[in-house]
Amino acid sequence: MKKLLIVVMLVLCLVSQSIFACTVFSIGKNATVDGSTMSTHTCDSTSDDLRVWVIPSMEAGVERDVVIDGRAGADYSQFPEVKDYGKSGMVVGTYTPTKATNQYLHGMYSFINDKGLAMGESTCSYDRNSEQGKKVKKAFADVEGIYDCYMLQDLALENCSTAREAVEFMGAMISEYGWYGSTECIDISDGTEAWVFEAYGGNIWVAARVPDDMIFVAANRARINFFLENDPANYLYAPGIKEFAIANDFWDGNGDFIPCYTFCPNPYRPYSTRREWIAMVTLDPTLKLDPDEHDTDKNWPCFVKPQNKVSVQDIFELCGNYYQGTEYDISNSIWGGPFGDPLNPAQNPT
Repeated sequence: MKKLLIVVMLVLCLVSQSIFACTVFSIGKNATVDGSTMSTHTCDSTSDDLRVWVIPSMEAGVERDVVIDGRAGADYSQFPEVKDYGKSGMVVGTYTPTKATNQYLHGMYSFINDKGLAMGESTCSYDRNSEQGKKVKKAFADVEGIYDCYMLQDLALENCSTAREAVEFMGAMISEYGWYGSTECIDISDGTEAWVFEAYGGNIWVAARVPDDMIFVAANRARINFFLENDPANYLYAPGIKEFAIANDFWDGNGDFIPCYTFCPNPYRPYSTRREWIAMVTLDPTLKLDPDEHDTDKNWPCFVKPQNKVSVQDIFELCGNYYQGTEYDISNSIWGGPFGDPLNPAQNPT
């Protein structure tokens, strides 16, 4: 467990300053050099509060506020005795644990607990002006959920010890109380298993277990592009998810059911796909992926098997990749300026 904590913490902390925006990796144990799972988190927000607090364990039966947007400017240094959720924080309900909670590290997005359960997130967007996007926006607007990503990750870390337990917990909370906010892709690991959890809106969510010898990567877009029924060991989803899609005219019931395409319809976005492309082709150079592909939801793999097992350093370098050696490396162009700066905002195509 100590090894897992060190591995995850190094990745989480080191990549936080990377060139990449919210790029997350969820890595199976047999894909790493030391047999540990790994989860990462980077953040592209320029307004996040970067302080980190240790939230102590609380006894069973201690009521916990359910808060929306209780992050920026908040002060958790004396939590739970002092509850300061910042100017934007709004209490919308309560939650009472039935057992003593775990100690965990709380940040803008909380990321690891004392059981070695770790997670990150990547906020996903979709084309709300497309025909499909308008349908999705309208259907999800009809469900006023109370759990945003911040709060749900807090509660999962407080109450869960394994990745599977966290997936089941978060799914149950969304199914009952609803999701608040943008679609999120959440990577979760516990040393033994690695998962990907996508919360789309309303009461709809999907989660897939990352094969032990493979790696998942997402860059600000939903990525679970396959659907497995009757395989709870590897795939979990909201009750009635297909029926909901048909009832709201997201899907006609024919052909493949693709969750990310159905619930988070994403136009061609090099800002996202190029980050995923460089990561996947670096891990497996035999992959024939086109960084300018328009239909990646259907044509790109959800998971990639690396040709060589990866270390923390390997993933750190991937998160700091600036397309060096490719035509997208602006450090060799006029945009890089006299010093070859790869951080020019012009590198982010829209």
